[in-house]
Amino acid sequence: MNYKQLRKLSGQFFRLRPFAVVHDGDFANLESFKIQWLLAEVSDDPREVVLVSRGADYTLTLGADHLLSFQTPDFLMLRSQVILTPDGVSVEPLPRPVGRTAAFQVDLPAVDECMDDWIPVHGSGAPEGMEILVVHRLVHGKRLYLQPGQVEPTEDGYWIHPGVHLSSCKERYIYALSVPSHDTPQARALFETPLHSMKELKEALESELIEYRLSAPKHLDRAFFDGVDVYRYMS
Repeated sequence: MNYKQLRKLSGQFFRLRPFAVVHDGDFANLESFKIQWLLAEVSDDPREVVLVSRGADYTLTLGADHLLSFQTPDFLMLRSQVILTPDGVSVEPLPRPVGRTAAFQVDLPAVDECMDDWIPVHGSGAPEGMEILVVHRLVHGKRLYLQPGQVEPTEDGYWIHPGVHLSSCKERYIYALSVPSHDTPQARALFETPLHSMKELKEALESELIEYRLSAPKHLDRAFFDGVDVYRYMS
């Protein structure tokens, strides 16, 4: 996080990713991902920021070590999970392996069930010099889908995609695909021709001589919770 640049952004509104979990005694609030936070104060001693929620009564103070990066247009990426309750706001660190020796993997959002079709997806162990693409394998459609956008990992191999679209398809597997940044356009172009399996994807990458790594998948399905259709993380 460029702390000097952060001071220049004071007074602007941001959306947090991972978005805040809202505990109201029942379940995570549907609208938590929409909350905007005003960057009200940036201090140097101690190095911390003060965020104030728009349209809600929450003031959040975060040390600089909780901040990861900015992503356009207005995402403030965190290393921690913000939790909102009727009694106030708290923060819990997101556990993750440290360093590039960690396994290249996709980590689930901090909430274990998601009530929205857009979720932040993050991971760790990304190889140096690579960019991360998010690949969906749709079980019932029997095809692969490439999520728009790519992510550049931090120096320690951590990455986060702020908005992965789950659409109306029920069951799927999500993979992280790392490729060298100069090969990203070529890798994306492979999906212009329908791919139906991870084997086909690997063969296509190898035929184009694109260096790559694939994470183990995360399995998602839909389920009903109190009559609401939500995503459920299977693995």
